[in-house]
Amino acid sequence: MIDDSGDRKAGTATANVGRQWLGRLGKTDNGIVTMATVWADGRVYYPLHATPQKP
Repeated sequence: MIDDSGDRKAGTATANVGRQWLGRLGKTDNGIVTMATVWADGRVYYPLHATPQKP
């Protein structure tokens, strides 16, 4: 499974922050997005790899 959720973030001091699509908000806004691959079954959700996406 691939998760590309984003979080709102004010300012630009943090790396990879910029105006981009934020899946959790369902709109384009200033924030940070991380692509994560996860392994999941009926009872376990285990992240395998995460990479921040550049705006």
